[in-house]
This record gives sequence, C-alpha cells and structure tokens, in this order.
Amino acid sequence: MKVGKWLAVKMGRGQIILPDVNLLLNTVNSDCANHQQAYRWWASVLEGGQPVGLCGCVVLHFVRLWTNRRVFAQPLKVSDAFAYLNNWLSFEGVRLMENEAGDLAVTQEFLEAAGTGGNRVTAAQIAAVAQRVRGTVYSPDVDFGRYKGLRWKNPLKR
Repeated sequence: MKVGKWLAVKMGRGQIILPDVNLLLNTVNSDCANHQQAYRWWASVLEGGQPVGLCGCVVLHFVRLWTNRRVFAQPLKVSDAFAYLNNWLSFEGVRLMENEAGDLAVTQEFLEAAGTGGNRVTAAQIAAVAQRVRGTVYSPDVDFGRYKGLRWKNPLKR
C-alpha cells in the first residue's frame, strides 16, 4: 500500500505517531534511566496497531548512534541495529516516511523561527514531516516545543 493511501486509511484510526531517535534509543538501551517506561510505551504502540511513521532520518540516526563505539561501550552490529528497524517495520501500523520537497521549506521556517540550526536540524526535519501528515511527534526532547503549531508529546513525562 502506498504511503498516501495508508495515511488516508490510518487517519480514520487516529493520529500518526512520529517517534524521534531519542525515544527509540531509550526503548533499546537497558542502561537508560527511562528504558522500562519507553519500552512499555513503544510496545503498547506497536502491539496496539496505532499508525506510526518512522522518518528516514530517524531510523538512520538510530543505526549511526547504536553502531558507534564513541556513543556506546558495547555498540550493536549493523545487522543487529537493522534487525530492530525491520522488526518495527513489520508491524501493521508502521511505515517508513521520507521527506518530500515541501518539507525543506518548512524545516527552514522552523529553524529560522527558533533562531538556530546545528543540532536542531534533524528535529526540525521530523517536525516538518509531522506537520505534513498532521501527526504528532513523540519525544522526551523539549526542543520540539520550539516549533509553533507542531503537535508534540513526551510519553516519558511523569
């Protein structure tokens, strides 16, 4: 099923969830203080068949970080990092979402309004996709609150 048709079908079942890389890292990293909470939330989303869009930049950032010895003392093998991604993509409600041409202008608008670029570029890119598909970004990263009009939730907030 093409993404456009999937979106139309899924919108009837609820808003699309777009997790950021920090949240996905927390679901896998058992050393993280929020691991159990993140894991339970993510499992409930996947098992509940909720519509999820995994941005291409998020999944590749996940692989980049998890396979990096400077980030993790015991990094994953590339095949293991992709095994997580392929498992998540095997769930009915989950689709890979790529940026489209119009997202570039929205990303620029978000960054200019926030007054910065740098490490916030990926967050703005995710926000642009979320805005296009009328989804909600799920992340513990408060930087998403900078983007006016973006729906953002922190599923780890107590």
